[in-house]
Amino acid sequence: MILVASGGLSTALSHLPEDINPFHFAPHIRAPKLVLNGRYDDWCPETSVRAFFGLLQAPKKRSQFEGSHMPTPEIAVPIISSFLDETLGPVRL
Repeated sequence: MILVASGGLSTALSHLPEDINPFHFAPHIRAPKLVLNGRYDDWCPETSVRAFFGLLQAPKKRSQFEGSHMPTPEIAVPIISSFLDETLGPVRL
């Protein structure tokens, strides 16, 4: 299970060699992925997030919250819990 909070691809990283460049690693991640981003994020704008999400293989899910760069626990926990329930099944008591 992979959680990416407030992440995207930066053109500032495009000069890095292939063996350490995130552009080349993203398509090889096979675990289920949740990408969580703020609608008003100045550090990782929509174009950056969309490019990163497009590189990922399924299974993947993107969730956008009303906010800036990092979600508060009140926002993040319900989204992450829902993703875990969908992916792994609900917790049995």
